[in-house]
Amino acid sequence: MAARLVLIKSKSLLPKDNDSEDLEEELRKEIIDYKIYKELAYKLKGIYSNKIYVREPLEYEVKYTYKNKHNVNKIYIALINAVGKNKSKLPPPKEAFSKIIERKVVPIPDRIKAVSYTHLTLPTKRIV
Repeated sequence: MAARLVLIKSKSLLPKDNDSEDLEEELRKEIIDYKIYKELAYKLKGIYSNKIYVREPLEYEVKYTYKNKHNVNKIYIALINAVGKNKSKLPPPKEAFSKIIERKVVPIPDRIKAVSYTHLTLPTKRIV
């Protein structure tokens, strides 16, 4: 819509030809059509909004016996491949980060004691 409006504006700035008038008329018709469809949708909403339409379930015969034979080794390989693909979605183990980040966990009260102790023992210099 925005591109069409820019096209109409640019054509209107150029010397007159029939193309810009055709584009404007086409846009007017589409806006009128949109208004009509919007009014119809509002009327239909009032008529059909309280009704629920549900299809009845279909009747069909279910066969519970599976008669095909499969190779046990192929099923096992498929299972291993499926489980292996899901391993990539798991988070990495903590050991993977041990080389990158190594920090000693220090509780906050211990850290407060350490900071206050170093603050008391360090000589203070006055800047004059």
